[in-house]
Amino acid sequence: MPAIGQNTNEHIAEKYGSDPATIQANRQSLKNLGLAEGVNFQGSDKSRIYNTFLAHKLLHKAEELGCQVALKLALFRAYFEQQKNVSDVQTLLAIAVENGFSAEQAQAVLADEEISQAVRQRQQQYTRAGITSVPTFIFNQQYSVNGAQDAETLSKVMADIISQPAS
Repeated sequence: MPAIGQNTNEHIAEKYGSDPATIQANRQSLKNLGLAEGVNFQGSDKSRIYNTFLAHKLLHKAEELGCQVALKLALFRAYFEQQKNVSDVQTLLAIAVENGFSAEQAQAVLADEEISQAVRQRQQQYTRAGITSVPTFIFNQQYSVNGAQDAETLSKVMADIISQPAS
């Protein structure tokens, strides 16, 4: 993904072969699902998708610091609700500082090559497991559901998994 990102519609068309009508219908469905859960998705035909590698580096360190959930939710709000560029270093630093990092810690994480390697290893692990889209929900390290799903669908999947005999 280039530093300036890519138009979301173009990206989806290239990756999945979706036509404009399907992209628009899926965007509206996502907005409706989000509103039902209190999330105000602001996607449009002008929205961009960005490389989130640096954000994942911060999330990796945030797990150790105990602020991963807060940081992840803040990144989601910044991208999905505020349409911010979550590959921009200054944007990431501001979000990190608001969510459990000192400015020095956040800058050090972004520059840390060991953390880069750890994030790339995790990325490769998911790629090997066949994960090619987000969101993907993984249950018990063996079942996955791709795409945005409503709470009822995910609850049904979990109930189905729980009802299966232990192996």
